[in-house]
Amino acid sequence: MSVFKVCRADLCNATRWQSIPIFQLSSPLILPSITQFIPATAQDLQLCLNDPIISTAVISGYSNLIPLLQDFHSIAMFLEFANLKHTSVLQDVAYLDHVYYAEHTNLMLMAQYRTISSSFFPVDINSEETFILPLLFQALMLYIYTNIRLTPIEASIRSILVDRIQVTVAKLPFAVLDVLFETFPHEVFWIMFLAGSSSVENTHRRYFIGHLKWMCKSLALMYWEEIKEKLRHFLWLHKHFLQRCKDLWTEISLYIPDDRLWNTSG
Repeated sequence: MSVFKVCRADLCNATRWQSIPIFQLSSPLILPSITQFIPATAQDLQLCLNDPIISTAVISGYSNLIPLLQDFHSIAMFLEFANLKHTSVLQDVAYLDHVYYAEHTNLMLMAQYRTISSSFFPVDINSEETFILPLLFQALMLYIYTNIRLTPIEASIRSILVDRIQVTVAKLPFAVLDVLFETFPHEVFWIMFLAGSSSVENTHRRYFIGHLKWMCKSLALMYWEEIKEKLRHFLWLHKHFLQRCKDLWTEISLYIPDDRLWNTSG
């Protein structure tokens, strides 16, 4: 069995059980830039990171989250836009290494958050805003399996990760969720759409639709093109997954009163 098969099995096991990977990262490798294989026409589609998420990550001691988000964004764009007809491209860019290091880093950040009490955060940070961190860590795990590993829709790991996001959101008092949405509107909207679009079970799907209805209204989003632009304001969504987002929007729009101009055009 190859080393990468063993490492991937280790990451999958850690994801399923929310544990620390057995195989620890050695000194970081200098990997080839993955963006050099992305066509110039797509390189303008850069990751947009807003000041609140940057400052919250840095002040809370999770500055590694910022380059990690950029890594995930670049990997997803490479997967969609690079010419992958020749498998040698994957080897040239060390694609498996990029995915492995990004996923391993996120798992370690999740473990760090679970073991460090919020009481250790600086006193000048709004403790309610730090709840975006575990929510985002969970969403990134789902992002890996839906937009990078492209696992089948019916894969059990996807259902497990969707359920964890629902549980994380459900534990938040409404006042805290309001603070998160007010402070991180792009990120929270993206997380909810990611989870809702990944949902297969009706209970999960209805739960996220319920939240997305009022979020769409709050953001004054009325057309699919607006939804798509808002979603791609954050981490890049693979074209196949984006179709699932459009299907979810079709369901959400059914709950909007007829006197509003909400539709699924575009």
